[in-house]
Amino acid sequence: MTFPVCNAIASSADYFVEFETALTLTACKLGFAFCFPLATEAGIFIFYFLDYVIGSAWWIMALYLIMVRESFPKKIRRTTFHR
Repeated sequence: MTFPVCNAIASSADYFVEFETALTLTACKLGFAFCFPLATEAGIFIFYFLDYVIGSAWWIMALYLIMVRESFPKKIRRTTFHR
């Protein structure tokens, strides 16, 4: 978890060196806050909900594309045969 923080500090060492401890602590707290729901029982419901929403979105988008394609009139090109 501290590698991205160390890389950010190394890129601008003169500015970030005084905030190194605070940045590392903030990164660890954010990682804990974002990952904690996935380690509890509520996390599986979040995972199932996102799986349902994202997994079913592809066919809804396909229906929208079909409706858009069919709602525009098709241009009929006349063909003439010259002999």
